[in-house]
Amino acid sequence: MSCLSRLLPLLALGVSAMAMADDPQLYRWTDAQGTVHYSDQPPSTPAADLVTSAIPSFPPVDPAKLAQQQAALIAQVTALQQLLQAQLAQQAQAADLARQRAELEAASQAQQAAQDQPTPAEPIFITSGFVPRVYRANLYLPHQHDSHRERPIPAFDRPAISMFQKPH
Repeated sequence: MSCLSRLLPLLALGVSAMAMADDPQLYRWTDAQGTVHYSDQPPSTPAADLVTSAIPSFPPVDPAKLAQQQAALIAQVTALQQLLQAQLAQQAQAADLARQRAELEAASQAQQAAQDQPTPAEPIFITSGFVPRVYRANLYLPHQHDSHRERPIPAFDRPAISMFQKPH
């Protein structure tokens, strides 16, 4: 029985420790210097203004439920990352298409401007030895098909000779 009498206080102390572990206490008191103390342990010296408050314990956490919630959150984050990457790829593709469209428009405008400019007439017989110099001068004058318009007089040192006249 002596063993049982020794074991009984230890058992009571263990039960009270387990009870306190489930429902922790918060102690507040003021010491002799006027300092307010908060602790989970009672003061070593008795205090007249000791206030004890029960701290509610957190509910037990189910590890399987916690793992399931974490897996769901990880799946959501992964889906959001994939969506963000797809949006970034679409934006990059839209920017690339806009750049290509601008380049194509600039090339089209340059081609249109080149087509709008008249092509200069290249003198074919300018250096030919078979065509006299006087005739070469008249070959490249603009032709007037309207008889009522006056022909421009070329600014050469000698007047133009018609084909039907002999030179002087």
